[in-house]
Amino acid sequence: MTGKTYEELAEQFQVGRATVNRLLRLNRETGGLQPRPHGGGMPKRVPDEQLPRVKGIVDAHPDATLSELAGMVSRELGRSVSRPTMGRMMVRLRLLSKEEGPGGQRARPARRAAKARGVPGGHRGR
Repeated sequence: MTGKTYEELAEQFQVGRATVNRLLRLNRETGGLQPRPHGGGMPKRVPDEQLPRVKGIVDAHPDATLSELAGMVSRELGRSVSRPTMGRMMVRLRLLSKEEGPGGQRARPARRAAKARGVPGGHRGR
């Protein structure tokens, strides 16, 4: 090290002291400052290898809803597939953009919807 304190290094590189601490620890443990590999997470419900089968189902039923497609894919693959998962697969297949997304049109918050109906203060009448 250069003989500087963590505070001096943080000031020099315009980062927080905790960042200096993490970077020095990473350098001690790995010999470099390269980021560690991704820690994992949940595996995809339907692996990429099975996407052609999914695309075949979608192509065969172009007017089906995400829920209907999810049911067909579940039966075909022998594993449960939810509507949101089906939407993510549609994005992976580039059949939906991320903006169109698996969620579709979002419902308005209750307060806004109530206000649109003319209910004062956003409260629903009883």
